Amino acid sequence: MLNSRERRELEERLASLTEEERLRLTRRAAKLRIAASAPGRRAPAARGAGERDEAGIEKLAAQRSRSLEEWLLRLLRHEYARPGDRCDAAVSPIRVGQVEWIGPGRCGVVADGISVACQLPPELAAQQQTAVAVGDCVSFGPSRDSGMVVVQVLPRRTSLSRPDPEYGHIERVVAANVDAVVIVVSVGAPPLHPRMIDRYLVAVERGGAQALICANKWDLVRGTCAEAEALAKLRPYSQIGIEVVSCSAAEAQGLDRLQGALAGKLCVFVGHSGVGKSSLLNALRPDLGLATNTLRAGDGKGRHTTTASHLYELPRGIRVIDTPGVRAFGLWRMSPEDVRWYFPEFAQLAGGCRFADCTHTHEPECGVKQGLRDGRVSRSRYDSYRRMLESL
Repeated sequence: MLNSRERRELEERLASLTEEERLRLTRRAAKLRIAASAPGRRAPAARGAGERDEAGIEKLAAQRSRSLEEWLLRLLRHEYARPGDRCDAAVSPIRVGQVEWIGPGRCGVVADGISVACQLPPELAAQQQTAVAVGDCVSFGPSRDSGMVVVQVLPRRTSLSRPDPEYGHIERVVAANVDAVVIVVSVGAPPLHPRMIDRYLVAVERGGAQALICANKWDLVRGTCAEAEALAKLRPYSQIGIEVVSCSAAEAQGLDRLQGALAGKLCVFVGHSGVGKSSLLNALRPDLGLATNTLRAGDGKGRHTTTASHLYELPRGIRVIDTPGVRAFGLWRMSPEDVRWYFPEFAQLAGGCRFADCTHTHEPECGVKQGLRDGRVSRSRYDSYRRMLESL
């Protein structure tokens, strides 16, 4: 039970929270109360044969009978230092920062240019990369063990999400609150895959950020037939208004243009393993010294050098979230009806479709298919669209 002093101080602290913070805390307290009150919850195990743990049963009964206010105050006490453990004059205020890395049960939060290690509450620790991700803005404050703890995750401006590769019903947030998603591709090895780019573009558009394609390793194809092939694969994206930056991390070429496009922005680097995301970061800020790796000799595919996402500060006010490479990129909760709205070149041509709900696949008198025939829609983009429909 809370004593009168604890209750008074916690009520004062509760009153100092913003309306949004109180609402979030109340929702969490309600979930805890419901969980404790659930009819199917098992009683504590017996201490011996035929002997019930009476103390445990009484404790559980007390938990079930607590009011929502009681749960709210107890949750608030868990999130902050115990009122009895501090002097009133030493109360640390709630601060707001941005998550720069996440580890087991912990995360790093940057606030006022200083990195602070914070504990994650159990409910957030169990939902890493879903309820909390690198780039999230969070409020945090002192915990009862003299460290710092995340209090809540603030609403996201933008996000880039994908289904969990193994458990497709779980959303994994690649990055939050980014201004731009830089889709890094290789024009050498590993080979450039437009379908991967198209999937990223759909996810970026849906999440509210801006997309940019960075074509790396140009030094490997310059002056060869492969260069013309790469240009042909990238041309459809320039035609629909996506900025494409050609560069070479190895030769430090094209980096000025990339920096100009990203100046003052928070962005995330995504793409296949081995395309050179970490190499680009090293070229943009040499003192980072991030580990890089060569391609596998057997199949020419990239190796996972970056194993966890991390936010880095770069010159010109650029902040970059470096992410592990992927083999494939799925679309989170996307229906076939949704997909066609994320192909901007279809928008005007769809006005020529006979049917308002045209899927642009089998219907007669389809404006998009007519655009495909006369060259206004690229074959590779249309094929990606069809593949996405088939995979959903």
